[in-house]
Amino acid sequence: MADKLSRRELLFGLGKRFKARHWKDEWDRMRADQNGNDGRPARPPRRDTREGPPTLLVQGKLEDAEALLLSRLEEDPEDVESRCWLGVCLYRRGQYVRSRCELSRVCRKGGPPAASLHLGLAHARQGDMDKAAEIWRNYFEPDNTAVQREVNLQLALHESGSCTGEECAQAVERALGYPEGEE
Repeated sequence: MADKLSRRELLFGLGKRFKARHWKDEWDRMRADQNGNDGRPARPPRRDTREGPPTLLVQGKLEDAEALLLSRLEEDPEDVESRCWLGVCLYRRGQYVRSRCELSRVCRKGGPPAASLHLGLAHARQGDMDKAAEIWRNYFEPDNTAVQREVNLQLALHESGSCTGEECAQAVERALGYPEGEE
């Protein structure tokens, strides 16, 4: 009989495999967007592409992403996805109050887990770690185990009183892969 895997080894192995495949696909798509053609047959242009804001955020073009998202929200003010991306963009630009406002609206409408994660980050950056911890307790994203693990670790450190909001936010940002000193 083959060696048994522990539950932890199984989950970490599956997580690494999924994450590697996901990021490889994401990287290939971004490289194709930058180079124009990556050897695959040309795709017809899409009318309303949802990859615009995430690609711009990954490339660090925060002002362009914000302008695109604001124009989308003028067309459809109830677009939860665009509002979430706008909140993330504002957070990354250091506009924490505006970010909190947009992300709170998204969370009230039951938006994606990224909204509650970044809402907690904005609270932590502004020194309200108790509120950030309250929000992060409801954060659950099984597809992103590294960030989930870091959030849980920061919650435990906060409860023990051994970290500030700024330190917690920096640790979660590192897990997200944000460049240091981005503002």
